[in-house]
Amino acid sequence: MSIVSRERTYAIVITDGGDRNSLTPEEAALRKISGTKMVVDAIVLGGGSRFLDSAAKNTGGVIARAGAATIDRELRQVRLDINARYTLVYQSRGNASGWRSISIAAAKRGIEIVNARKGYFAE
Repeated sequence: MSIVSRERTYAIVITDGGDRNSLTPEEAALRKISGTKMVVDAIVLGGGSRFLDSAAKNTGGVIARAGAATIDRELRQVRLDINARYTLVYQSRGNASGWRSISIAAAKRGIEIVNARKGYFAE
């Protein structure tokens, strides 16, 4: 039995991008990750990872490419990003069930809005 956190969590992945031992198919893993409150941030040393690119995009995380000379800088940037995030919650009432889209705009310049999901299903 797995326990899903009600709080926002972060996974910081540092990898060479290679996948040698996965037991879960990529699509199934992406569906599972995308349905959680986890943000996936990744630092890839060397090659790329299509899976991590998708996981970061789906969860509102970031992916960075780094080498031995830049890994400290990229890790520091991930930490700054995590510490600068806020969560916005919207609760609608009295509407019919169905998919809703969400559009968020910053009132000031220099603010980056990271929107992991483009909508939600109202029940």
